[in-house]
Amino acid sequence: MVTAPDAGRAGPLPVRPLMKPWYRVVHQRDSVTFQYGRSLVVVRGDGVSDLFVRLLPLLDGRRTSEEIDSLFGDAERPSIGIAIRLLNARELLMDGTEVTAKGTENPSIQFLIAALGISVSPDEIASSLAEARLGVLGGSPTADELGTLLAEAGVRVERVEPASDHLPPAGSSLVIACPDPGQPALLGRINEKCLRLGLPWMQILPFDGDTSVIGPLYLPGQTCCYECFRLRRLSNSEFPKSHRLLEATPATFPSAVSLDRTVAGMAALLLLRWFASDHGQLPGWAYTFQLNPTMSLASHRVYRVPRCPKCGPDWPAPAPGSIVSPWDSRGQAGGT
Repeated sequence: MVTAPDAGRAGPLPVRPLMKPWYRVVHQRDSVTFQYGRSLVVVRGDGVSDLFVRLLPLLDGRRTSEEIDSLFGDAERPSIGIAIRLLNARELLMDGTEVTAKGTENPSIQFLIAALGISVSPDEIASSLAEARLGVLGGSPTADELGTLLAEAGVRVERVEPASDHLPPAGSSLVIACPDPGQPALLGRINEKCLRLGLPWMQILPFDGDTSVIGPLYLPGQTCCYECFRLRRLSNSEFPKSHRLLEATPATFPSAVSLDRTVAGMAALLLLRWFASDHGQLPGWAYTFQLNPTMSLASHRVYRVPRCPKCGPDWPAPAPGSIVSPWDSRGQAGGT
């Protein structure tokens, strides 16, 4: 016997139910356990394990619920219907009619749905990734690693000459700047160009012996800009004058392939989540990856500077519905 699910939690039943394949399933005598990450669903009842042994292979996204019901006898059909509704109420099902080869063959798309809880179909994510046009510039090895990872996920990537500060060709939806330690002036020039064009861009700062910084994603007129980021960092420095001189001086910080790939991998995950769902914790957020004293990743909200010389009072107000900086929405400064 399977107990009917709470009707208040149940969403629309998929036309062709497909069991999410990343759930681990454990059968016991009178229970079945489903687990992925922190999600744990236990179904208990007499004969429930035998019921699910026969039901789960049929939840392959190719049959309707009615077609599945027809494969069971009259006495079992009520329990089968309850079991399908229960799995749906616990968000263990997706709709097979919305899944095609282009969505299921891409492991990045399956990961985004499974681990990040993105509630859109694989095809919708595949389309979002395919529509994104990414321009990557800068001389850091992270730039090449990032471009490769995003291209493998289905994003169109244009690699700009590493030593150049020219923006990628028209049509790019996002610019990623990955300067090497010898390009200290690159970010300021890119900031001015992107502000002038209203072009979103994101920075990935090279490892400086202490940290590597991923982000923020800058949305001109909506979030902080690079100059805001600089001013916030200077305000938190014990020696702002020295900090200002140091950041303008070329360096030759050593790195390692493993570190470059690690930073590129984290940046790729953040960007894929942004492309797939417009996730809010990328615009205006900086992520610092630190090796010592222990390896860690921390997130920091970077607010706009009210009198920023680059994007300050003269910048147009954000359009309705935009992702707005807390400075604009609260009317007061704060944050990192």
